[in-house]
Amino acid sequence: VFGSTIDWSPDGRSIVYTRGPAYEAKGSFLVHSLDTNADREVRLSGDAGFPTQLRYYPDSAAVLAASPQDGTTYYRKVDVQSGDACILFQKIDPRATLSGAVLSPNGKSLFYSDIVPLALQQNQMARVIRRDLQTGDEKVVVQLDAGSGIGNLTVSPDGRWVAFIHAGVDGLWLMAAPADGGAPRRLLNSPNLGAVWTKDGSHILFLKPTPGGSTQLYAISVDGGLPQPVGVSMGQITGIALNPANDKVAIIGANARTDLWLYRNLLP
Repeated sequence: VFGSTIDWSPDGRSIVYTRGPAYEAKGSFLVHSLDTNADREVRLSGDAGFPTQLRYYPDSAAVLAASPQDGTTYYRKVDVQSGDACILFQKIDPRATLSGAVLSPNGKSLFYSDIVPLALQQNQMARVIRRDLQTGDEKVVVQLDAGSGIGNLTVSPDGRWVAFIHAGVDGLWLMAAPADGGAPRRLLNSPNLGAVWTKDGSHILFLKPTPGGSTQLYAISVDGGLPQPVGVSMGQITGIALNPANDKVAIIGANARTDLWLYRNLLP
């Protein structure tokens, strides 16, 4: 809903991302090796469908893939070498609102968003839910007016905060909230795509359209304040990821075609 999926492996050696209709038809994604500078296609085993969200596990050997299929969203653990996939859990999702998901830094919990109706009110609520992958226990950590939902979930490197973009009734908001539950804070109105923590947890990167029609990368402190342009602008940026080990930024840009770009020395 909010942009292409992309993630950088915790060991800093590879990037997973989705690319174009041809791969969507095959239900596959790409792994880009930083060692060889080459892409490798990984097709999910069985009839797993196209992953609308990919997030690496801490060991860099597998990814969490979320795939909406026939009114249900499936969350799978996928081996990045073989494509072997096992279902972690699934939820009825007729409107395909649950595709956004992210793992905690230790890989033991999963955060996802959904929209649920309220029994005594006409409006709906958008939620961020934390699920324990060992016990299956769930906890609502964020609850807001539904609007168009919550997307681009991302967890801070220390696991204490979750950031996201809320498409509420009063516009798009970049927000952050305690990962164990608590009052969310609004950081900025009208970002467009992306929400990624810097490795020290002090800033969040996001994407915003410019009046000229391009997309620019910004950073904002988790404590609030004015956003700072990071220095990347192109016709359309659809996804961003950070290398956990250094200052490199990976960007998916779509102009005449979809490309993967790597930048360094951009962050505040």
